[in-house]
Amino acid sequence: MRILDKRIRDSKEEDWDTFNCDPKMHLRMEVVDKLMRLRNIKNYTDLAGMVDLHRTQMVRVTRGYSLPSHTTMARLCVVLGCQPADLLYVDYNFRIDQKV
Repeated sequence: MRILDKRIRDSKEEDWDTFNCDPKMHLRMEVVDKLMRLRNIKNYTDLAGMVDLHRTQMVRVTRGYSLPSHTTMARLCVVLGCQPADLLYVDYNFRIDQKV
């Protein structure tokens, strides 16, 4: 196992540079919106209060500037009645030279 870990650790940097990509994880806001409607949650401020997240941090999450922490993601899943995989996706085509 250590040999594999070392190989992965050593190859990480050069592999991503070779592909000129840096995969980005995003929150599926269309799914969040749909689940909010199903649960009668009117807006993101109400959702932020339910998951104990500050309103400004919720804005950063909803606009894609940051991802929620593991704890916040778990709370979102409990409130929305879903699994983390329902809310997340990975953009494999994100290029290093692109800006968020």
